[in-house]
Amino acid sequence: DEYNLGMAKALSLVDDTMTDLQKAIVIHDYVCSKAIYPTDEKDIYHSAYGFFKDYKIVCAGYALVYSAILKEIGIPCRYVISNSMEHAWNAVYINGKWYNADLTWDDTTFTTTGKNSMGTYCHIYFLKSTADFEANKGHSDSTFPDNIECTDTSFDDAFWDSLTSNIYVYNGDYYYLDLDAENFYINLIKRDVNANTTRLNTANYQ
Repeated sequence: DEYNLGMAKALSLVDDTMTDLQKAIVIHDYVCSKAIYPTDEKDIYHSAYGFFKDYKIVCAGYALVYSAILKEIGIPCRYVISNSMEHAWNAVYINGKWYNADLTWDDTTFTTTGKNSMGTYCHIYFLKSTADFEANKGHSDSTFPDNIECTDTSFDDAFWDSLTSNIYVYNGDYYYLDLDAENFYINLIKRDVNANTTRLNTANYQ
């Protein structure tokens, strides 16, 4: 059915050569690149099935489909709410620690109805501490299940914060487009797991 076919597609994007962090990034980008935030109201939009049916989901759907996919690949991912914000996002367990991830707010096309496109989203709200979420990211009144706490700040200033392109993973390395805004150049970057970066394009693309 649509759910199983959609899940299979999502799972096909990751493999055992990737770390849990890399898998979480790839699935984040997949959901953000496909999801459409609807302007009308239906119960299905609040479910993971809404994504697999026609990609239309509200914040609850973003959080539930991300949880569902990550669960299938063995990454703990839980549903977080804020009653005062009337909003939902995820807590994701990476390398023994929990982090906040708000795919709705990372999807910069979430107010667009009827279309979405690859690359039109960001990673600003991906794997952040609650302190950063509340002080710098506009979140408040967070309610976590099972006394989960997102206290680690390792990714509060991560390399992906400025990226609005897909982040691809191949043979353990990251590949992405990085905009040199000062010179208005687009660079293709390879980044290894030790944070060494290499510019792959030999010309400046404007």
